[in-house]
Amino acid sequence: MLRRTILSFGIFFSVGSLLNAQASAGNLMVSPARVVLEGRARTEELILGNTGTEPAVYRIRLVHMAMTEEGGIKEIPDAPDGVTPDMQNGVDPAQLIRYSPHQVTLEPGQTQVLRVMLRKPAQLADGEYRIHVLFQAVPNELAGGKVAETTTPSTQKGLSIHLTPIIGLAIPIIVRSGQTAAEPGFQNLALEHKGERFLLTADLTRSGNASLYGDLQVDFTPAKGIANAAMGTQGGLAVYPPLAKRKIRIPLDVPKEFPGFSGGRLHVRFQAPNGGKVMAEADLRVP
Repeated sequence: MLRRTILSFGIFFSVGSLLNAQASAGNLMVSPARVVLEGRARTEELILGNTGTEPAVYRIRLVHMAMTEEGGIKEIPDAPDGVTPDMQNGVDPAQLIRYSPHQVTLEPGQTQVLRVMLRKPAQLADGEYRIHVLFQAVPNELAGGKVAETTTPSTQKGLSIHLTPIIGLAIPIIVRSGQTAAEPGFQNLALEHKGERFLLTADLTRSGNASLYGDLQVDFTPAKGIANAAMGTQGGLAVYPPLAKRKIRIPLDVPKEFPGFSGGRLHVRFQAPNGGKVMAEADLRVP
């Protein structure tokens, strides 16, 4: 008889750089897409929703994650000696956060509230403390559901391996204590041209003791003319400490009135979400 072994592997999506106030992966919707606890704020509520057509089970846990210069987010593995992998100012940020529930079962179209609570020590040093909350969809095989049987020819023997993906969604929880600030800037602006495709590349730099979060906008001003033409945008862009810079690549949509796309000037700016304050800007001459 054929034996059936169930293996699982995780696929998660981080939403520290999303355009909207909600995030989704698979059939899970979470709103808002990031949590910031500062000042007198001690609690936040997240709305979880099942947008699929089948019941779903989601397990919820806190994870330490780091950002790469390319903007990717990866989980930090525990050290062999058990040391917390992401100490910030000598504090494990996971110890600052409590949440409930730790697992939810959602019927199709159903929503539920996840309550996030801050336990802030009296003498917490100034700075920013970040942890991610990870939502993982648990397949029926692992959640106690019935596994459909498979039939095989009687002459077939061996091991059948069934790979079950576990879809996950990670949302940053940021705690700010005392005086925090971050200063953005641009370095190494360049224009890439491959066929009819144009990309603006640059390093978005960060200094200070806090993360950056905002939107990028690229405009073009032709050599003869004063009217700017919007070329590209990237919303919900984050740069997390201790990262000092993040590489950005923005596809440019060249308007028909600039078929040659030569001469003139590209202007890129980083600003608070939804058309807020401009925090950094730079120009690049187009040859």
